[in-house]
Amino acid sequence: MLIGTSDESLVAKEAACRRLLFTLIPASAFGLGTGGISSAQRIRLADSDKRAISLGYVRDALGVDAKKQVTFTQGHFCSNSQHFAGDAEDSSTPCAVVGGKQVNAKGCCIVWVKKTSRLERTSMASANGHPSSLRHRFGIGVFAAGLVLVAWLPLGVFGVVPFAFVLPGETALRAHASAAIACLLVAAWALWRR
Repeated sequence: MLIGTSDESLVAKEAACRRLLFTLIPASAFGLGTGGISSAQRIRLADSDKRAISLGYVRDALGVDAKKQVTFTQGHFCSNSQHFAGDAEDSSTPCAVVGGKQVNAKGCCIVWVKKTSRLERTSMASANGHPSSLRHRFGIGVFAAGLVLVAWLPLGVFGVVPFAFVLPGETALRAHASAAIACLLVAAWALWRR
């Protein structure tokens, strides 16, 4: 159990997460197809909308009672969320989480994610093994070498090509298979996301 939480708030958060799972998948699929809708045609998200209810969306987060709404955190507004498509000054804008419907900038829901600048995302990605990092590039190279060694194994077994590795005191098959496994293990370490 988390420190400082009651059983009711934990149960409420778990229920909210389940509702979120069943809402986000269709919502994101719907959101992919709404790119061609003009802003004049966009529909405003109603508080009574099923998605709004399952996401705990409130139109005005300033008036939320944090004791009643256990998923709400002070300072989390749609306008400073990563999902908010507009600028912070916009009063409403489409949100990908709710299928492109208009949400209020002062609103909030349980899928709030801090909006970061492009520079922050790049520096965080490099530190966490993003494809631009040396560790990731090394992992790709070792993985490719491991795949070549794995593909070479049956060719060596049937005598089409000689085995690439020979170790004293070991059979050529065992040495070659050990090299392939070692490459794949190192690649798994290098490509592992934290």
